[in-house]
Amino acid sequence: NAWEEEDEVVLITCRLENPDLDQVNGAIKEKLENFSNELYEMRFNMKTGEASQKKLSASAVDFPRVNESYTGRKQQYVYGTTLDSIAKVTGIIKFDLHTKPDLGKTKLEVGGNVQGLYDLGPGRFGSEAVFVPRVPGTDSEEDDGYLICFVHDENTGYPFPLNTSLNELYEIKLYALSA
Repeated sequence: NAWEEEDEVVLITCRLENPDLDQVNGAIKEKLENFSNELYEMRFNMKTGEASQKKLSASAVDFPRVNESYTGRKQQYVYGTTLDSIAKVTGIIKFDLHTKPDLGKTKLEVGGNVQGLYDLGPGRFGSEAVFVPRVPGTDSEEDDGYLICFVHDENTGYPFPLNTSLNELYEIKLYALSA
């Protein structure tokens, strides 16, 4: 997501420190270190041309999403995926952009700006999660809604039907749809 603040455009995105795409072939877990996406806030000053960035997470996070009612507007919450390898999403993570990140962490865990972390389970891999507000628009709480994603269980070869309330973790619900 991106929005304007005075003379700046603010962008919340994932980035790679030093991508070496030749090193990320295959599904070997060790190669994840070569593909360490992290959540960042980037600021671009439209008057001075200056740019700055602030790291918001440990690795590995990808596919950041927001409540789409906040597209182009400043938002508080970002939902991302946690990765086990380049192609395998192992969980869903919720960030609070109004809370200071704990940059001393070397792995993703609850605390600092990480408000919730949901692991899909052993051998289960998912997709990018889409946030669906319970009430369309911006009249309700920004994080009052549902995350919807697809989950595949490699242990059984079938989709995993997940209909789990995450009120304890996220104050939202996560729904996984089977294909």
